[in-house]
Amino acid sequence: LVGSEMCIRDSIDAIRLLDPETSIGLVTFSNVISVYELRLSGIASAHVLNGSESLRKEDIGPIIDRIGKYVVPLQDCFETISEILESMIFTAPEPPKGRKSSKSDENDQPKQYRALGVAIEASLNLLAEIGGSVVILTNGSPNFGPGAVSDTLSKQEKSDFKDSKAVGYYKELSMASLKNNICLDLFCGGLRTFRVQVLQKMVLNNGGKVVMHQNFGEEFGRDLKLALFRHIGKYGLFSIRTSPKIVCRHIIAPAVEVDPEKTDDILLRHCWNQNDTAQYCRMTGLQARNCFSIFYEISKDIVDEAIYFQFVVQFLTLDNKRMYRVITRMLPTTGNVNSFLESVDPDVVSILIAKKTVLLARNTEDIEPVLKYLDDTLYDILTHCGTKNKNSDSYVVPKPLSRIPKKLFLLRRGPMLGPILQHLDDIDYI
Repeated sequence: LVGSEMCIRDSIDAIRLLDPETSIGLVTFSNVISVYELRLSGIASAHVLNGSESLRKEDIGPIIDRIGKYVVPLQDCFETISEILESMIFTAPEPPKGRKSSKSDENDQPKQYRALGVAIEASLNLLAEIGGSVVILTNGSPNFGPGAVSDTLSKQEKSDFKDSKAVGYYKELSMASLKNNICLDLFCGGLRTFRVQVLQKMVLNNGGKVVMHQNFGEEFGRDLKLALFRHIGKYGLFSIRTSPKIVCRHIIAPAVEVDPEKTDDILLRHCWNQNDTAQYCRMTGLQARNCFSIFYEISKDIVDEAIYFQFVVQFLTLDNKRMYRVITRMLPTTGNVNSFLESVDPDVVSILIAKKTVLLARNTEDIEPVLKYLDDTLYDILTHCGTKNKNSDSYVVPKPLSRIPKKLFLLRRGPMLGPILQHLDDIDYI
């Protein structure tokens, strides 16, 4: 937790609003991990774990054997949690006030250790049997134990991000949380470097978020409440069925591809058979804000008057009720180019191109191939759908598509791809 009175007060206020029957635990971290007993009143008792190495069975075993003392219904432990958190106001170090004027000033400050990775390991073990949500608050990058990165960033470290041990470690934590239906939300507060590009690997597979705040003020309190009250399900499964000759090539979404023949997914067992042609994805988050962007190709000429799409979402609620959402759409076909262009939504097309371009940018160090892909995409639209001027190499864009070039130009020059100098965390956060 961050040594900020407002941060702790907001945390207590948010916890107070939860359902009294909600099970809750409390873990704090520095160079050691403290897992608090919450059934004691008037006293703070914690099981302390070493933050320098990953947890072994013998480390976490005593906690799991007495899990009922560490994960407790809120109605039985709210006073204890409030007392523990309030005591931290007087014992935690002051939050950072900004950049130091010199290295000597910075060296005068006591080093704050943050064994974030082991703290998350402990939290995942606490919720392994029941699933749920882990909300993490930190005032700096993880700098101790497994998953540690340096507080300062060199050019060499920037280029080594993808191959670093920390990235692999947080990906493993992310997959472990997905397997146990646990959502991780990370709140970063202050002006330090947080290494967002590394930390995002921890949340992308389980539907969580990395939320950055300059300080823990009113906006932090509001976002914290949103994280705690977000609807959470488990075992989300997304399937797609289409007419023949329609091939799904790419999906951009909080999801992981599933091979029905190589998985024992609890929902797939009830809906899949050998003749099923659907494509399946395991959903990594079940929040209302989730969006699936699907790219199709036509493998052969379509002679039918219409094609069909069906999207099915299945999931279990936390009390194991099975829920289904089915969307079926019929789209008429046409051989007339003008009719086809009239049916195109330029806003949707621009968003799909932008998503694919930004995804490409995240997977490369050099921006030039990304910009070339964007330019080539626009050129293909113009040459296939536009009309070339007789006296020049320019094209006239059909009216239904007239907004697309401007939107892609704004994307090219905007903060996601454009040459805007800013902090590395800001670039990754966008």
